[in-house]
Amino acid sequence: MAATKRIERLRAAMKAAHIDAMFVSQPLNVYYLTGYRCRSWSLCQPLNDLEALALVQQDRVTFLCDDRHDPSPALKNGCEHGRVMSPGGVEMVAKVVNGALAAGAKTFGFESSSILHADALGMMQQVKLKWQAADELINRLRIIKDAEEQELLKKAAQVTDGAFTHVVSTLKVGMSEKDVATEIGAYLRENSEGLAFDTIVGFGPAAAAPHYHPSASNKLKKGDLVLMDFGGVWEGYHGDMTRCVFMGKADARQREVYTWVLGAQEACLRAIKPGMTEKDADELSRNYFAGHGCADRFIHGTGHGLGLAIHELPRLKPAFDMVLEAGMAITVEPGLYYDGWGGVRIEDVVILNEKGSTNITKSPKQLMEIAC
Repeated sequence: MAATKRIERLRAAMKAAHIDAMFVSQPLNVYYLTGYRCRSWSLCQPLNDLEALALVQQDRVTFLCDDRHDPSPALKNGCEHGRVMSPGGVEMVAKVVNGALAAGAKTFGFESSSILHADALGMMQQVKLKWQAADELINRLRIIKDAEEQELLKKAAQVTDGAFTHVVSTLKVGMSEKDVATEIGAYLRENSEGLAFDTIVGFGPAAAAPHYHPSASNKLKKGDLVLMDFGGVWEGYHGDMTRCVFMGKADARQREVYTWVLGAQEACLRAIKPGMTEKDADELSRNYFAGHGCADRFIHGTGHGLGLAIHELPRLKPAFDMVLEAGMAITVEPGLYYDGWGGVRIEDVVILNEKGSTNITKSPKQLMEIAC
């Protein structure tokens, strides 16, 4: 794991922000920086029942955990072990932190969105430095995927492609949405670390809700559009793909909407590149829809970043203007949704490079009709 280089990048960012010590409590960021993967992926670890924390300084990284947890992944990446006596708590954590702080440290960065309010107040009373919210220091680093991360994302995309190939071969009239979601989930659990998120499967009119929950009662019929959105996980990195297929022959309206969505996605895939803003990238598909008089039925953004979390920065939406950079991993997923009729969304994952982007999703996108 490229933890050492990530720590070096964080230290440079800390130095620029005049932060002497960075208290890392977000489980994904602990993994990103130390190689220790938390079993609990909640945003906040209560200090009286913590799993793993990290204190990053210019001369050392201290990995905090109690004896229930094996610190060896972090120690292999050069971290020191800050042993917390169970059950932990503010006083115990503060004692370990104070013991590890370098002489002369003045500013203490922390992840304000990943620590309980009561724990933060208690720690502030005992760690007598200037506390500074610094969530964006690590979040900004994670936006740009290094070579190792890109390979893990490709593996996640491969297993996600495999799930699509598998589930298409199982589709038959009479299956419920939940049956299809279960089939996808079983494949992903067998071939990866599991599901990147709760699988979305919608038949016919149900596909009009982008974040629909599969039903056990909605049965697949001849003529139905089938929308499926899912992803596998590989060493913590997420896949994400959406495909729509048709049971039997697609009718004229289904073909029209599908063609519009595929056209919008292809327009974005051809043109997305570093240097444009999030808003610019979103407009690539949105303007295509406008040219076909259907932009009002595009009710979400064109895409989002992904990596250790299924939704990360950047966000391809009209209101956001971060400049895109090489190394960002982004979904491209335009869609059109019509109440009472259904919806079509087509989604791939791309990694931006100096010339444009590389599409790491390989599943076919031509209109697919399933014999029934």
